[in-house]
Amino acid sequence: MTCIRGRRKVKLIDFTEPRVPISPENNIIDRGLKFIIPESAEEIEIFGIEAGDGVHLTDEGWSLEVIYPWWPRASVIIDHVFVQGYEYLLNATMLDIPRLDGWIKCGFAPSGNQFMVIGSGGAVVYAK
Repeated sequence: MTCIRGRRKVKLIDFTEPRVPISPENNIIDRGLKFIIPESAEEIEIFGIEAGDGVHLTDEGWSLEVIYPWWPRASVIIDHVFVQGYEYLLNATMLDIPRLDGWIKCGFAPSGNQFMVIGSGGAVVYAK
C-alpha cells in the first residue's frame, strides 16, 4: 500500500487479551441521567443543571438546539435534519416556551420519544 500524502500510521493491536465490545447504551444508568466511563468506572452526569445538555439528535433525525435570536434571550428549535437537501434553519420550528427565561438546557430522552427543556423558570417535557 502506497501512502500518497502525509505519513502512514500503523496501529498495533494486542490480540492476546480478549476484548469485550463496549456499547454506550450499557453504560447509561440512573434512568438515563448518568454515564459510566468504561476505562475508569467514573460516573458522569449527562443531563441536567449539574451536567450539560442531553442528547441533541435522535436516530430518526430530529435535532434540538438552543439558539440566541434575541441576545441574551435563548430559544429552542427542533428540526428534522435527515432530509434530502437539508438547509440549516429552513424548516426549523422555534418552541414557544415563554416562562423559561435565562439559561436553557434541552435534550432528548435516550429513547428519542420525549425531550425536555429546562430553564431558570422550570421545566417542560414534550412527548410523541
